[in-house]
Amino acid sequence: MLNRNSFQLFFLLLGVLLTAPQRAAGSETEVPWWHRFPVYVGDVGAGTCDPRLPAALKAVMVSGNYGADPAWGPYAQEVSFLHARKRFQTIHAQGIRWITWMEAFGECMLYAAALERREDGGFRTRADAPDMAALVRNGWNWESPRLRHGNVFRWVGLHNTIENEDFIRPRFAREKLGFPTPRYPDGREALGYRPQAAYPLAARIYDAVCAKDINGRLAVRLDRLPVCTDPVTGRREASTEGLYRATIDRNRARRLPHRTVGEEVFASILFVGKDPAAPFWTEYARVMTRQLVARGVDGLWCDNYSCFNNFGMPPISNGFGEWSEYRFRKQLAAWFTPEELHTLGIDDIERFDIKAYLKKKAEAFGAVDTSFYWDPAWRDRRWRDEPVWNAYKVFKQRVGQEALRAFYTAVK
Repeated sequence: MLNRNSFQLFFLLLGVLLTAPQRAAGSETEVPWWHRFPVYVGDVGAGTCDPRLPAALKAVMVSGNYGADPAWGPYAQEVSFLHARKRFQTIHAQGIRWITWMEAFGECMLYAAALERREDGGFRTRADAPDMAALVRNGWNWESPRLRHGNVFRWVGLHNTIENEDFIRPRFAREKLGFPTPRYPDGREALGYRPQAAYPLAARIYDAVCAKDINGRLAVRLDRLPVCTDPVTGRREASTEGLYRATIDRNRARRLPHRTVGEEVFASILFVGKDPAAPFWTEYARVMTRQLVARGVDGLWCDNYSCFNNFGMPPISNGFGEWSEYRFRKQLAAWFTPEELHTLGIDDIERFDIKAYLKKKAEAFGAVDTSFYWDPAWRDRRWRDEPVWNAYKVFKQRVGQEALRAFYTAVK
């Protein structure tokens, strides 16, 4: 009797026979279809792929980080252009198309940077770009003992151009580039720094257009945590100057299992969630894509081309933000009458705070600590029938679809 494996083998052999190429009239053999299949080679911009490989494989397309942009901003995009320029030119000259990476609606990345200021006040510049300040260390190689220490510390990110930071001027200044100005929902320009926050996240651009958690804090993921202090001897092993200082709370401890609550850590890379409801991200995509087109890039691979990153893992960790909350209030007013809103417990729509509302509801569901993402009350089944929460989910789905359509149109 045939068993399951036998049937699988039978259908596999049948599939091979049905798809096998037939001998062409007048010729002995025909090249199998899989020998003519379009070849794609990935990661050619990272330096790990031999630039001769795509041509040897008869590739029609490659991908690599040439002008890559996870919302780093113009300075970092230019660094990426310079890093892969020779590879890009070599491969493009062979008629092979090149696509690069751009972040859609996941997170924007920031990384620590060390520079050297000269005695004349200027910065040490790059050999391949004399009008650009050179980084002597960055977030990925911060601990390397072979690199110079630097005497000026910045973070590379969107705020560089928005705030016209010293090391990017004048080439990447906001006015010179015609860069979009981020705004709060009430029309205020999101410029300058918040006095109560730490650099670089003190820049108001992140407060205005990025995602926030149920506690109203920026949805920040810490990455690259150098072991700066020996846990046994207490001796400082690496410099923390220029890094982002953070204290591990219960939520961070859950995601960093090797860290303890109250422990102080230093990050050299930060990821901040995007708020898709903020129109800035479409404007930004349009500006940065033009730079790619000007350099001859043939296409884009857009990472996180959905809004899952802005409403998951769990949603109370990153599902809010200035624009989402503002637009939700407007949507509530459009969906419901004042009488219906009163029934939902909403009497002052202009001052309604969805985060405070959900926390109060979580308390009613028995939450011990509403600030803790994994309090059991946040997974209570009664949320399935909670009307305001369901309305917010519908809103987030619709505003996410709108953001993706706008992003796609802007890029095209």
